[in-house]
Formats: sequence, C-alpha cells, structure tokens
Amino acid sequence: MLCAFKESLLGGNGRFAMQKQRQASGPEVRKGEKKMHSAEDGKPAGQASAVRARQVQPKASPPEVDQSSVGNVDKIREILFGSQMRDFETRMARLEQALAEATANLRESTYKRLETLEQHFTKELEALESRQKSEREDRVETARKLAQEMKQADEIRHRPRQGVGG
Repeated sequence: MLCAFKESLLGGNGRFAMQKQRQASGPEVRKGEKKMHSAEDGKPAGQASAVRARQVQPKASPPEVDQSSVGNVDKIREILFGSQMRDFETRMARLEQALAEATANLRESTYKRLETLEQHFTKELEALESRQKSEREDRVETARKLAQEMKQADEIRHRPRQGVGG
C-alpha cells in the first residue's frame, strides 16, 4: 500500500520518472547554487551571457540623462522600495527615540548617584574634620595639663627644704 502511494506521488515509475522529468526540463538551479552551463552552448553560464551581451549591445557613447527619466526612476524606486524605506525609517526613528530615552535615563541615574556620592563624601569629610578638631583640642588640653604638672613638679623640686635637721 505504501509503495502504491509512493508511485502515485512520483508519477508511476517512481524515481526514474522524476529524473527523466528533470532532464527534459533542463538543469535545475537551487537557491544559493550557481548555474554551471547555459542551455544554448554548453559553456559556463557566465561566459555564455558575456558573449550574448557583447553580441546584443553595440558600443555607443554614454546615454544622456534627462530630468524626466531621473524622476521616473525615483517613482519606480518609490513604488518598489517605498514601503520598505518607510518601515526602515520608522524603525530607525524608534531606535533613535529609545536610544535618546536610554541616554537620558542613564544621565539621570548617573547624576543621582553622583549627588548621593557627593553627599556621602561631604558627610564623611565633616565627620573627619570634627574628629580632627576634637583630637586637636584633646591634645592641646593634655599638653596644657602636662605643662602645668611639670611646672608644679619643678616648683616642688626647687623649694627650699625646710627640714628636720637644720
């Protein structure tokens, strides 16, 4: 049953029939493959078309371009590619808008972070200044006390002794 179904799909004689149909219709060119030979002369396709191009087109001076033909080309280009170009421009506009928004968001978040960092550094600097001032005051007070104690000790040492035996 499977063989009968296969033969009906392949045209009776199976694989042989398909190969004969391909040969009769000419060489098949798949997407991505190059056509190796032209049907006319058996030469590689590039050479045959180059020979035909030389035979068909006589040598002439470059064509003069008038403004109406340029306008026609622009109209044809608009007809063929207009919707694609508009879609492309729309996508690019959206991307530019998204990029501008992302840049603005990044700028804003960076600004906020810098503000926070600046506030933190300011607080830390104020704390360090306060601590330094406090330590300096403690040192000055300690130095004053030491000076006073040294003075008292010096006075005690230089006092005349009033003594027991004398």
